Amino acid sequence: MKKSKPRCLKIELLEDFISDEPIFVDANILLYDSLKTPEFVESCESFLKRIERGEVEGITSVLVLNEIWFKLIVVAVVREHGIAPTKVARFIKRNPHILEAFNRERSIVNEIEGISNLEIVDISKDSISIAKKYSKKYLLLTNDALHLAVMKANNILNLASNDSDFERVEWLKLYKP
Repeated sequence: MKKSKPRCLKIELLEDFISDEPIFVDANILLYDSLKTPEFVESCESFLKRIERGEVEGITSVLVLNEIWFKLIVVAVVREHGIAPTKVARFIKRNPHILEAFNRERSIVNEIEGISNLEIVDISKDSISIAKKYSKKYLLLTNDALHLAVMKANNILNLASNDSDFERVEWLKLYKP
């Protein structure tokens, strides 16, 4: 029988985040806002405005920006070329010239980089070692494990994310839209 994994410290709504502590902003929060995802845009937009006004100390990483950029390109290729999401990478490899056209997607990443008071942190080599441990311990994919390692390196316990995989991390306070 498989051992039950621990649950995070708490799960609350993103709009209820009130703290002097920093909060790590996952890619899905920024994507919901950028893509105007109906179910989540209001909550995410409001939260990001709180960061801009300096009411919340928001932190994200270069990996999050990379995830967003890639996902925006996937969405654009699916929409504009009718390619199945699972075949986008192969399609781009065979048609690299289409990457020239993704000005909107680059612009969205530029806008995210320009969010006032949203600190974008680098990833250290040490974070990779920690991420490998977190991936095994919490059964996380590589990027999510690396987000945790970056959070730990920056003493961040709060996470803004809609990813339920993070519920397995007992030291996290998870805030969902």
